[in-house]
Amino acid sequence: MTIDVRRAALFAVLSGVVIIIAVFLRFSSLDARVMHHDEANQAVRFCALFTDGTYVYDPVEHHGPTLYYLSLPAAKLFARNVSSVTEAMLRAVPAFFGVLLVLLTFALAGFSRTAKVITAACAAVSPALVYYSRYFIQEMLLVCFTFGVIVSLWRFLRSPTAFMAAIAGMCFGLMCATKETWVLVTAALIPAVIVVLMMHRHDGMFRSVREYCRMQFIFAGILGVVIPVALFFTSFGTNPTGIFDVFRSVLPYISRSSGSGHAHPWYFYITTLIGNRIGHFYITDVVFMVSGLAGVVLAFAGKIGGREQNAFARFIAVYTLSLALIYSIIPYKTPWCLAGFFHGFILLAGMAAAAVYAGYTSRAARIVMTIAAGTMAFFFGVQSYAAGVLYGADSRNPYAYVHTLPDYLKCMARINQVADTNTFIAVLASATDTWPAPWYLRNYQRVGYWTDTNPDPQILQAPVILVAQEYQPAVHSRLEHTHVLEYYGLRENVFAALYIERGLYKKVIRP
Repeated sequence: MTIDVRRAALFAVLSGVVIIIAVFLRFSSLDARVMHHDEANQAVRFCALFTDGTYVYDPVEHHGPTLYYLSLPAAKLFARNVSSVTEAMLRAVPAFFGVLLVLLTFALAGFSRTAKVITAACAAVSPALVYYSRYFIQEMLLVCFTFGVIVSLWRFLRSPTAFMAAIAGMCFGLMCATKETWVLVTAALIPAVIVVLMMHRHDGMFRSVREYCRMQFIFAGILGVVIPVALFFTSFGTNPTGIFDVFRSVLPYISRSSGSGHAHPWYFYITTLIGNRIGHFYITDVVFMVSGLAGVVLAFAGKIGGREQNAFARFIAVYTLSLALIYSIIPYKTPWCLAGFFHGFILLAGMAAAAVYAGYTSRAARIVMTIAAGTMAFFFGVQSYAAGVLYGADSRNPYAYVHTLPDYLKCMARINQVADTNTFIAVLASATDTWPAPWYLRNYQRVGYWTDTNPDPQILQAPVILVAQEYQPAVHSRLEHTHVLEYYGLRENVFAALYIERGLYKKVIRP
């Protein structure tokens, strides 16, 4: 067996191991964590599409349509009705795109095999990327489609073809149809392209701007963008005017960027990535962030791989730093928003590590570095499993943001114990504290939701009443003699009060 064949075989084995790890960490026990209120909101909207086959994009709330439509195939295949749609079934969709994000690393042009394996491994075991790959929200789809834009755009810049322009356009269209923050991603990509073309304008690596702007490339790119945008925003032709909502959605989300209850200081994402200790585990991604910053320095020093890989590193460095700066400046911050720019740091960290590895040619040094890399991969894999599975809803988990407490499942179990599908269930709560109840109560036919702190007396006659903490003082005196009260945790320092009609309670729970 020649050296080239052995190296190819080793590359195939290592790549397979990385992919297996990525799949395991993202798909293991997807139903272990209680639904976050954002997940429940998305899930209920999906169930409406699943049941009625209708969907209309809302340019003010809930983000783009790709998550719902791309969740349909698995649900249609494995679920008979809404009742049989499970958390694992829904979360498998972002988990799939989390794995695809890792796989796309192997499609990078100009990368050495070592750089591809190391970079893919970093993405596979990153606690942040693993955690949000297990969340039924749009973020991991957005990151995956963005990376699709980057991979195809770079291939186009190196060797422009109409086909690659169409692929880049299609990924961009999918990005637009996923989440409104595509605008921020675009704002970061533009300077990255400009900087890398300017820095390499005399070395023959790239073509002229005129070459890139040939009509056949422009047409292919625009067509690639329009197809997914038109399909998803018009609900596959059933809502023709919906195509304009891709632009109508920009202003509402710009106005929301001031905070809307989620305002945090500029360093919020840094402290999130630094992480926190939970028992014997320390959930952190700070090593990848620091290594990524080292990758920025090496990229502009011309020390990362060959000429093409170094140019790509500079492109990613400008994009990553630009997007990180944009997100840090905007007051509105939720931890999953870091996934986009943090993936850039992951790429830079992988390239930096590969450059260091290539710098040592002695067999002993490379064996030591391989053992060290394997140890780190094992460490981060364990932390990712702890973050995603063991402590997915723990308030100490840096990536669990105002998460529903596991105790809430006991509340839902109690309701399931005392109620049948026709039992009248009243939920008294604000719009925020209502969730995730609608997801867990989706099988009941007579469920009502009220935000009035002084509800109609007929509502308080319901045999089962779920009351948010801030609403309880207003109704407790009217229920204490007719209902049995139980308390359950909703979120950290926030409880939910469950009132069960005394006769029903004695009949079912204490006969």
